[in-house]
Amino acid sequence: MGNKEQHEISFWKNFINNKDFKLFRSNEDNWKIDEFLDLRDRKGKGIDVGCGPLSVFEDTNNNIVAIDPLMDEYKNIYKESTRINHLKISGEELPFKDKEFDYSYCCNVIDHTPNPDKMAKELARVSKIIYLQVNFDKDLSPCHYSLWNEEMVNKMFPYKQVFKKITDGQNQKLFWAIYEV
Repeated sequence: MGNKEQHEISFWKNFINNKDFKLFRSNEDNWKIDEFLDLRDRKGKGIDVGCGPLSVFEDTNNNIVAIDPLMDEYKNIYKESTRINHLKISGEELPFKDKEFDYSYCCNVIDHTPNPDKMAKELARVSKIIYLQVNFDKDLSPCHYSLWNEEMVNKMFPYKQVFKKITDGQNQKLFWAIYEV
């Protein structure tokens, strides 16, 4: 396991034991899916790519497959029972049929992968709609492979963009988009 993966696991260990994790997990304050107004309790089958130790869809009625390449390590950190099955799968090599999912959700993940072009192509292959959130950081953090900007997103996701929003985050911009594939 590399340094970036170890940093990611360390982040989640600390975060889960922090009171902010309870806020992060609460249904009313789940801003990660509320930015996409039509995503909560959406019909159809979805995939949460790079979900971390617990999918943000846990407290929804969404039909979700949650995946993360570090899931085995996360299951040692977060031991509470979950409604959604969380699987150890990389977003760069999705073992699913073409267009198996009505939508994919990829929030603050693609900048954590060494091969973002592979992940972008896989998201487009397995889903009809992509919900994407990318951080436009000022500095490269230990678990990120590269700094992202809108030009890079447009290069990786040349699909019909039906929604776009940029919000201010802590020392960064947060890019939100929905693509029809």
